Amino acid sequence: MNKTTHHFESLFEASVVVERLTKLKERAAKHGWDVTLEWELVPASDEAYELELTYGGSFSFAGGWRLVAIADASLTLGEEPLVYKFAEVSVGEIDLTRCDHCERKIARRKVLILESESGEIIHVGGSCAVDFFGHDPLWATWIAEAVTEPTGGFAPSTIDLKSLVRCALEAYRLGYRRTSETFSNKELVLALVSGRFWKEEKYAGLVEALKTAPPIVATPEEIIEWAATAEGDFGANLAKLVSSETVSLKAAGLIAYAPAGFDKWRERVARLAAEREAKPSAPVPIGRTIIEGTVGYVKSVINDYGETWKFRVVSDEGWAVWGTRPRSIESAVAGDRVRFTATIEPSEDSDFGFFKRPAKAEILEVATAA
Repeated sequence: MNKTTHHFESLFEASVVVERLTKLKERAAKHGWDVTLEWELVPASDEAYELELTYGGSFSFAGGWRLVAIADASLTLGEEPLVYKFAEVSVGEIDLTRCDHCERKIARRKVLILESESGEIIHVGGSCAVDFFGHDPLWATWIAEAVTEPTGGFAPSTIDLKSLVRCALEAYRLGYRRTSETFSNKELVLALVSGRFWKEEKYAGLVEALKTAPPIVATPEEIIEWAATAEGDFGANLAKLVSSETVSLKAAGLIAYAPAGFDKWRERVARLAAEREAKPSAPVPIGRTIIEGTVGYVKSVINDYGETWKFRVVSDEGWAVWGTRPRSIESAVAGDRVRFTATIEPSEDSDFGFFKRPAKAEILEVATAA
């Protein structure tokens, strides 16, 4: 197994490479290649990213030879050719004019370094690979090309979700601005992705403001976890969006809002917790009862009978109940005040119960929109 690290000046550039690697991985699966290809994007600084690449596989061929390295003159590290090694083997000095198959001494773009079962090392020119092996084993060079060729002119169709959320968190340090305002969070997120935020003069004041802006107080993982259970029409779109590890740049607006939405949700949770702390909970009543209170949260539950929407209602006295949301108030969401009659059954907690057979349900007050 081999591990290499590759540096990119922006998330945009890194995403082009990730897209190429993804296609290569799909091609390997399609053709049944015995290969491993995994990667992780890691922020190297405010504007730069590093791609940690792990790759390996079976490189054995007819005649007992195995591929242990590829040297590529078109991909260089300084003045030396890029050499991708597939085994912990000393390959000695690389000679790009040498081919032990055709024995012609000419300049070559690619040379394969092979080892026999007895440990003999030979060079085979890239153009001789098919003659020597009976097929072209240069898929590994495609990895090298994917991570080192310039990305200029190419635009990624998708962006790594976690990295995009990280950009949204960085933009949110400057507050939340809507699309109608100057430098909306959506625009800032796109500028951060492309690297323009750190280079263009129009963002210079915001770059300076970031130096004294409040630090990020949430992680991408926390934002994604919250978004996966967000409620309402907007929340449903957000939840669908974060169900994949990569997202389209067209989704930058939704992702740009996510940190602000998470902040409001966290503030509401803290406020409700403080209110419960300040108000001692009364024991939940048992039997047929008029229930009046605030919807805590709504959740979709799927079973053999289909989808059912459940909700939790917290009474003014502090006790809470859980059960199926009545169809007559199916628009009720977290924060709404509701009233209905239902039969309450106790739970192990004295201040919590389960209700059934709700009737006469009504929404008394709609929560103020965030």
